[in-house]
Amino acid sequence: MKDYKKIAKDVVSGVGGQENILSVTNCMTRLRFKLKNMDHVDEDKLKATPGVQGIAEKGGQFQVIIGTDVSEVTEEINKMGVVETSGDLSEKTSDEKWYNRILGAITDIFQPIIPAICGAGMLKAFLALVVFLKLLTADSSTYQLLNLLADSAFYFLPIMLAITSAQRFKSNQFYAAVLGAMLIHPNFTAMVASENPITFLSIPVKAVSYGSAVVPPILIVLVMSYVEKYAKKIAPDAVKVFLVPLLVFLVTAPLAWIAVGPLGAMVGDILLVVFEFFNDQARWVLPVLMGALTPFFVMTGMHYSLMPVQLAQYATLGYGTLLGPGMLASNMAQAGASFAVGLKTKDKVMKTTAFSAATTALFGITEPALYGVTMKLKKPLWVVVLSGGVAGLFAGLTNMRTYASATAGILALPVYIT
Repeated sequence: MKDYKKIAKDVVSGVGGQENILSVTNCMTRLRFKLKNMDHVDEDKLKATPGVQGIAEKGGQFQVIIGTDVSEVTEEINKMGVVETSGDLSEKTSDEKWYNRILGAITDIFQPIIPAICGAGMLKAFLALVVFLKLLTADSSTYQLLNLLADSAFYFLPIMLAITSAQRFKSNQFYAAVLGAMLIHPNFTAMVASENPITFLSIPVKAVSYGSAVVPPILIVLVMSYVEKYAKKIAPDAVKVFLVPLLVFLVTAPLAWIAVGPLGAMVGDILLVVFEFFNDQARWVLPVLMGALTPFFVMTGMHYSLMPVQLAQYATLGYGTLLGPGMLASNMAQAGASFAVGLKTKDKVMKTTAFSAATTALFGITEPALYGVTMKLKKPLWVVVLSGGVAGLFAGLTNMRTYASATAGILALPVYIT
């Protein structure tokens, strides 16, 4: 059994001690640190720490790959007095570049909602499976209630993104939630559906449907964060409790309706054109690239930065081709390569590691296979790249699509059913 307390102590020491940590959180397999000074990190010590499978730096975060039991290490780090946080990671480190700050912002905004999105996607997969097996019918109230639950994660995505954006931009999460809810309020939706002209103080408001929108709520909350800061400066303390939110709503909401929301929707329209081009003219390109390059995206943590684009696909097209088919091909290649290593190696430790990593890769968690087996042995990694690309080509040519977000493993196969 792993000594998580010792792993936590060694990791904290390796990243420069508690005094060098601004904040820490974790995803499914990684500790994600926001550090004051990257020069204080002892990479060699971390790589040699038992229980650490690898390290990476991406988006202004220093990432320590632990595995599927990462939450146990996070808990021990929290007990040491380092506070876990799912947001508010916007402090600038000493050597952070502008593009790292952008990628870091995207990661911070989307990372907290990924479990909910994946959970809803897996529920969609479960429903597709039970209908296929004729255990439920699509018109039964049980199916409709569960389907409503799964759809809620995507329909109310603007509210969730508004909240996590507020965490990132250090603004009030409840103001942000109101502005996100405003975009999908039934009355506003009805105004858009009526196709009648909409105006605010005689200024035209573009009729945009914001259900499942990705870019608009982020841009709106970014604007709101500046409005809120200014409102706090000018509002007298005696009336600040109600004057600040009043100013935030009266200034930000019209800007959102008239300019910021439509601007975000325009970004979605541009992405739609790009998606349609690839789907109509070269539908094999995205699955091939993802199938071949997923290991390198995972190494850098860049696969999380692609989530906004994937969600934009669902919002505009109703299905996804960016992550699902190619990433599934790559993950199965990681599982196969690790299983082959387990069969061939005479090293007992590597054999145990490879079989365990192959199992987790089958369910879509590939870091143990990547860092513990294929990248360490090098040749299996290139086999994964080649076989993932070939399988991605097949997925693209056969027009494979996902109809809900889910971890790319064998349990997610039903999300490919229409």
